[in-house]
Amino acid sequence: MPPESEAAPNPVGHFAYEDPARLSTLSRLVGTVSTTVLILLLITTLALRLTVGWPRFPTRYQGRRRTRSPNTP
Repeated sequence: MPPESEAAPNPVGHFAYEDPARLSTLSRLVGTVSTTVLILLLITTLALRLTVGWPRFPTRYQGRRRTRSPNTP
């Protein structure tokens, strides 16, 4: 084994992230507002869909069947 003073190089790269303490107030505000708007949009969409029935399918076609008339060859 190599001595402790000779540390083996780390084969895995370093994980880089933004320190939460260093985030600006503007970026926190943008994140909070966008998340809130997204949640409200999802709740509103779900509420609107449930008020009209989910899922709504169109009625089946009840038209006439096409048949060949007896006069055509």
